[in-house]
Amino acid sequence: GTPLLASHFRVGDYVDVWGKTIDHGFQGVVKRWNFKGQDRYRGVTKAHNRPGTIGRGRKVMGPWKGHPMAGHMGSERRTMGGLKIWRINTKHNVIWVNGPAVPGPNHSWVYIYDTNVPDKKHSDENPPPFPTYYAEDSKEALPEDIYDKELHAFDEPTVIFEETEAERKAALAAAKATKKAKIAKIR
Repeated sequence: GTPLLASHFRVGDYVDVWGKTIDHGFQGVVKRWNFKGQDRYRGVTKAHNRPGTIGRGRKVMGPWKGHPMAGHMGSERRTMGGLKIWRINTKHNVIWVNGPAVPGPNHSWVYIYDTNVPDKKHSDENPPPFPTYYAEDSKEALPEDIYDKELHAFDEPTVIFEETEAERKAALAAAKATKKAKIAKIR
């Protein structure tokens, strides 16, 4: 009955994410296995998305074992391992992870758990919160957004201009020097 919230994880830790990939239904070899297909011109008729030969010569009859064929594509379990947590929103329980792609369509369920990648696992010096993070045990409330120290916080200014008094005086003197009128003779 213990609720597991996004605050169970910590920014900078690594997680594994698994979900079901997007279901594409029955697909041909061009979409499913990235076959090139045949030319649309030069005498090709009704064979643009065909796989070509699937069999062998005389002696070893039949198709090759494991040959890519048309069939059902997608809706398979995929796991992405070792994704770094960059940001956590404790108000909406949202976790931002780094990685090529989290499997599944938008708004689908995924399972997030501590990583099993050997180099990125928790160590004795950096143990995970066990069994989970309890808000009532902490003295201070967590901020709404928690960022990794390598990530720029989006509510902070991106560029800060700091000018010393000597630089300001030099800039004023240069501006005054350029304002002197120059008289040109017109013929």
